[in-house]
Amino acid sequence: MDPHSSSLNFLQINEDRFSRKYLYGCHSPEQTFSSDHMNYTNELVKIKYNRILKIVERMFILCNNEITPFKGNNTAKLLSYLFTNKLEFVADGVNSYRKTSPLQYSFFHDFREKAIFVHSEIQCLKNSLRNKGHRDNILNGRGKYMMIIVRSKKNSRGVPVYGVSLPCVGCRNALKKFNIRTVIYTLDQDENSIQAEPRLGALILRGDGYVNFNLSQWYEQFQGMKEKIHA
Repeated sequence: MDPHSSSLNFLQINEDRFSRKYLYGCHSPEQTFSSDHMNYTNELVKIKYNRILKIVERMFILCNNEITPFKGNNTAKLLSYLFTNKLEFVADGVNSYRKTSPLQYSFFHDFREKAIFVHSEIQCLKNSLRNKGHRDNILNGRGKYMMIIVRSKKNSRGVPVYGVSLPCVGCRNALKKFNIRTVIYTLDQDENSIQAEPRLGALILRGDGYVNFNLSQWYEQFQGMKEKIHA
């Protein structure tokens, strides 16, 4: 896949169905980062980076709680929150190795053998439809919503660190169907990290697909430019 592609497209069915590339559309998010920041400046600037970073850190702590607040779930290593664009909380969802989901099954088409158990993004969408204040807007693709997805893993030192939580092809299909305009996700930390430090990617819905950005890198560059202007 062209790393400068304008959107993350679905793969052909002849990919290895057990590969990361088949499920996620790429071997790693870095392969599909767009450098076309100019045409997406308005969307990127509207992302409240510092507030989102604090939310991500709280979500990471929840992922690593031994006693998870999410009932009936045997793992809370991948957690999704849905917000309005003003960061008003709508719903949450976690991944599970016990539960299945007809909603998820309907979006995964040609790779259902790898989508038996519910993904956190799908559970979050299901829970959001139970929120009466937002149900109609979400079902009809109205309103401006953002999903934040955090993954925790243990590195080679046994330290809990951030893992990549880029939504898979099926989840992106579902998110696009419900017009979730912005998706914030965590990037992989180095295996030798001694503590958890979040780095974020962002998917922005434009046309028929999502455009992928290294949000943390963009934000640091943007702040640097602002400091030079005001110096």
